[in-house]
Amino acid sequence: MSEILVVDDERIVRDSLKGILEAEGYSVRLARNGEDALAKFRAARPDLVLLDVMMTGRNGFSVCEEMRAEDAALPIIFLTGMDGELQEVKGMTVGGDDYILKTAPREVMLARIRRSLARRVAPVAPSGSLRVGRALVDFTSRCAVFDDGGTERLTGSELDILRALASDRSRYFTIREICEKVHGENHATEPATLRSQISRLKLKLGTSGDLIHSERFTGYRLLP
Repeated sequence: MSEILVVDDERIVRDSLKGILEAEGYSVRLARNGEDALAKFRAARPDLVLLDVMMTGRNGFSVCEEMRAEDAALPIIFLTGMDGELQEVKGMTVGGDDYILKTAPREVMLARIRRSLARRVAPVAPSGSLRVGRALVDFTSRCAVFDDGGTERLTGSELDILRALASDRSRYFTIREICEKVHGENHATEPATLRSQISRLKLKLGTSGDLIHSERFTGYRLLP
């Protein structure tokens, strides 16, 4: 049974999500604010975190950064009441894997949770590795190992992006094509969100990230 940590400073939201998720067979823990969330995250790692963006005290972005520093593979989905691209993009920059509007239909929320959990349970790519310049991306350990001995942990979304681009290194993939490969068809991901995720991935790969080449109005390609 997968365990989900629900973080929101409104009790009515926490209780509502708890009821929905437990009806689907999930185990649920609740946290009322950022500090409470971090304490429960460290006491026992959940399988997924639903994290409110705007909370009193520490906001969701700050909490996400701290969780992500300790567990790069943990699926973190932002909960937001704001249908604004700026909030979404910032969330992906600090390490969120996805976002859900609080007004989204129940089935949309559950579908995104199932997809994120499936990515955590199963490797995001076949066992093995991928050479990207001076970095060797190991899909099993979910990290990039550099020629100088350094390592960098990668999130599930970042590994999915690499898998999508590596499926054909001779061509450019459009934003829509990459979104479908990473998040599934009909996922309402803003183009700016994916660009933000790719920028974060390139930053993690250092100079090797330059091999993720972009062509304006065309898309992205992973150079040989």
